[in-house]
Amino acid sequence: LRLAQHGGELPRRRGLVTALRDAGAMLPNESVGDIILGYRNKLTARGAVVIGSTAFAAYSNALGLTDVPKSMSATNDVDVAFQRTAAMVGPPQTLANAESRSKGLGQASVDFVTPRLPGEPESGEGLQHFAWIQRLKTYAYMLPADRSLLITKPMDAVIVHNAGVLVQMPDPVRYALHKLAIAPSRANVEKRQKDSEQATLLLQDAARRHPAKLQSLLGEFVAYGNGVLAQPLMSGLEKCNSTDPVFQAWRQDAIQHTLAPALRR
Repeated sequence: LRLAQHGGELPRRRGLVTALRDAGAMLPNESVGDIILGYRNKLTARGAVVIGSTAFAAYSNALGLTDVPKSMSATNDVDVAFQRTAAMVGPPQTLANAESRSKGLGQASVDFVTPRLPGEPESGEGLQHFAWIQRLKTYAYMLPADRSLLITKPMDAVIVHNAGVLVQMPDPVRYALHKLAIAPSRANVEKRQKDSEQATLLLQDAARRHPAKLQSLLGEFVAYGNGVLAQPLMSGLEKCNSTDPVFQAWRQDAIQHTLAPALRR
């Protein structure tokens, strides 16, 4: 797909996407697929990473996860995160001017976000801080700095839409740990449940196929910011609902030997 991204072999690629659709692959809704297709050239810019439930659907296909409820990947929003190397800080914007970070197409919209750098201001008291994305001529909303862990070392992935759209997405283990960490703080119960369910499925897969990688990245998340994520990770992991014995064994080990010691420090 990378070789054919800029043209050629389109009928063959569309046939492959049709075959994947018929075989039950996870697909974005048409509006989401169209907005990713429309931005595909700009989304291949260095530092652009598709995150959120759009990414989760692609993981389901790539990892061969079966019996995944469509509700776990359903979304009308496309979230695109940028590394700060692709952005510069803009002035604080009032809530009324926040539309500059969101673009719509049909029933879907794309939102641009970027992690804060250490020392950059947090949003609050009626202000939102943005970073300017020159290539897209738009602002990206600045998220907590720990979101940088999510988009470090992204991977190539394909959105199953049209003739296939090549984008970058977070490593699935990073995505799972990120969802684990943010789920406990979600005010929206449905989003909190969705985060937990997505994290559980991906962690089950990683515990079986990539246990060393999972342990290494868990250690990276726990060590970040002098352990600021240890408690959210502990809370999120305790709420994961799984009867998988491999996952249960990994969770017990992670709590006892990684998370609990970090919380005692």
